Amino acid sequence: MQYAILGVLVLISFVTRKSKAAYAMLFCFCIYLCAFCTKSYDLINLQNMFEEPNVYHENVAFGWDLFFNLCIKSGMSFALFKAICAAITLTAITLLIRRSTKNTSFVLSIFAVCLFMVQITQIRNSMAAAIAMLASSFLIENKRGSVVKYLIGMFFAISIHYSSVFYLAFLFIKFKISDRQFLIVLVTAFIAICALAFSNVLYVAASALFPNASRITSYLDMSEVIASIDSHSIKSILILMAEHIVCYCIFRYAYRGVSRDIGKFSRKAIRANKIYGVKQQHALLKMQYIMFFLLPFYLVSPTFFRIFKYTMIFIYLIAANVVTISNVYKGECRRRKRVVMLLTLLSALGIWLLDAFMQGEGFMTLDSFTWGFN
Repeated sequence: MQYAILGVLVLISFVTRKSKAAYAMLFCFCIYLCAFCTKSYDLINLQNMFEEPNVYHENVAFGWDLFFNLCIKSGMSFALFKAICAAITLTAITLLIRRSTKNTSFVLSIFAVCLFMVQITQIRNSMAAAIAMLASSFLIENKRGSVVKYLIGMFFAISIHYSSVFYLAFLFIKFKISDRQFLIVLVTAFIAICALAFSNVLYVAASALFPNASRITSYLDMSEVIASIDSHSIKSILILMAEHIVCYCIFRYAYRGVSRDIGKFSRKAIRANKIYGVKQQHALLKMQYIMFFLLPFYLVSPTFFRIFKYTMIFIYLIAANVVTISNVYKGECRRRKRVVMLLTLLSALGIWLLDAFMQGEGFMTLDSFTWGFN
């Protein structure tokens, strides 16, 4: 039943695109799903730490530790704790969506298919990434104080999950250099990071900087990584790289359409229709270039794909821009809209299905949904 309800709500939101009622229903049902899905390896571990903190206590990020301990001391149930976490994540995403497009329910429908499935099992990571994406939207706007707002948001994101440190690389988009110089800088930095990683310098530095995050920093121990690679892991790595490249191609197709048609709008119309301007589009393109840094890290662990996965929200937002433009202009714009909408939905569904099976849990998490009665 939960599959049918989720599918119907996603379809309604996808088709209506701007419906506030559809958005509200999907928003609430996603929180409900997160609260009462009970089975996954990560959820079981988290529940043990929540219900028996003296036995299973583990220091992670200081912000998360503070929030987690406050929730435990309040005496709330684990289901309510998960619902609060989901509400925080979805509120951050809602603020981002409302700032960036009028097609709010369209973007949330794609988010629910692909990214919210991560929230159900990877609660801490999803909350941190959602806050980091909201913070990054300030950086894209290029307004006064945008960098300060971005850094404040990133402070909260990193305090919840240290993996959000990677999103600090988005500061590169503020450099006022040509595209060619930007790519040269990125390629040089990429080679330098790979050299540091394979010489284990990164592992030693990360271990010293984040002593309480040994589970994360251990991924940078390249001697262990190389020893653990086998035929199965190579297959998983290639799938993740393919997913990454496909998502970039979808972004590039949508980006090309928006870049071509944005000249038809005045500055006032761009603001009124909530369309990314030329500078904002360019910033999003640079962000996608930066994300290619993650490709070699998929050799380390598929976990790094989660860092890229949440940036896909900006792919969905640029797709929403295509939809907005097509509502004003016909012809090629309308055809591009249909293609972009179909590609975003199919790619989101495909990534969810692949990840569900690759994690070894299949549909176990959604199947464990109890409706709150057990």
